[in-house]
Formats: sequence, C-alpha cells, structure tokens
Amino acid sequence: MKKITEFLDKYMGTILFILIPMWIAFMLMVVSNAANADNLVVKSFSYHTSSSYVRDAVHRDYNQHNPTLGYELELSARSYWVAGVYKDSHHGKTYYTGMMWFPGDFNMVKVGVASLILHSKEYQIDQGSKYPVFPVVVPVIEINAGLVKFNVSYLPKVHSYANNGSHVLGVQIKIPMENIK
Repeated sequence: MKKITEFLDKYMGTILFILIPMWIAFMLMVVSNAANADNLVVKSFSYHTSSSYVRDAVHRDYNQHNPTLGYELELSARSYWVAGVYKDSHHGKTYYTGMMWFPGDFNMVKVGVASLILHSKEYQIDQGSKYPVFPVVVPVIEINAGLVKFNVSYLPKVHSYANNGSHVLGVQIKIPMENIK
C-alpha cells in the first residue's frame, strides 16, 4: 500500500495530464461536427481581494498571472465540455474538467455557469488530504471579441478549504479554433 501511495504522490499530476488530453481526443472524435466552434484556452489572469497569502520566502503573494492550456469542446450552441491545466493562485498546477452552460445568449455576450472538477495539491480540504479533487460551480460570462473570447468568472472565498483565503475574479483568454485554421 505504501508503494501505491508513493507512486500516486509522485505521478498523480502526470496521470491526469495524460488522461485529460486523451479524453479530449475521444470527445473530439465523438462530437466532430462542432469543431469549428471549439476554443483553445491560452492564458488566465486572476484578481484576489486579499493578498495576505504567504507560502514561503519565494511565493509571498497570490499568483495573479496564470499560464493556462485548455480546450473547450462545443456540445451545443449553449454548452461546452472543458478541460485543461493552469498555474494556480498558490503557484502550483491545477487540472480541471467539467461543463459550461450558457442559458443567456445576448449576441456577443453569453451568461452562464461552469460546473468543474479541480485537482491540485495546493488546495487542501484538510492538512491530511494528499489528492484533493473537489467540485466548484461558478458563474461565467463569455465575451466574444471576434479574434479572441474571454471567460470572466467569480469564485467566492471558501472557508472549508485551508489555502483559500480570498474572493477571486478570474479572466481566461481563448482563441476560437476557426481563427487558428
């Protein structure tokens, strides 16, 4: 059992990093007719209401520039399946997958919600949790600026997670796949 735990400790991120792209490839094959409306997520930014977080001497503040690589697969005109990885607020890697649904469509602006599963060693439910995987549901506004699109979301402070001490406003920059071809 100890060897399994050590293996998971060392390779969990790699396993998820391999499985997420494999899942994306599978979904692309299943839903290939929506490929022109898919999006490549290339960068994220975040703004934290409190900057009192101190991890160590190197990471003395929240990370607010979040390198991101993600993919949004359009399932319908109002929904996407999403997956990716980004450098999170605590300077660690976070893997995500889930769905975005936009019931409000106002031409260049869509209003909806994202229901995601996150995995990051930086976000712990308690100090004994080695493989934190947890759900989040956040409001999302998608702004279509033509060559690029933006997702704007809000994550409230969650008191039950040890490292989450701030409300967060997030912005993702994404490129429609039709602009890459």
